Amino acid sequence: MTPKLVSTNIVEYQSKAHMELSIYRTENALRETIEKMKANGLHRLTVSQIWNKASSFKLSFNWEYLDEKAFIKCQEILNQKLAETDRLPVKMSTHRGVILFDFN
Repeated sequence: MTPKLVSTNIVEYQSKAHMELSIYRTENALRETIEKMKANGLHRLTVSQIWNKASSFKLSFNWEYLDEKAFIKCQEILNQKLAETDRLPVKMSTHRGVILFDFN
């Protein structure tokens, strides 16, 4: 089954140290929840460091879901995990869309 929805979160950190701490925490937290999210319709998650801006510390989280039900269920799982986690001060922007075509 191919994904139908995508959600991209751009997270900007105050410093390189904050970003690296977030990478460590996020990877460990996701190890505990990613299989549950996949079982509920998460198709793929890609985390990237944005590198084209000097002196900028940003990560991009690109979530692909099978459908709207999967998105809603996975958001519940993710929000529960985030509630258990200490959060760093960040600026975040979220972009959601429907996949129109994919050259894979």
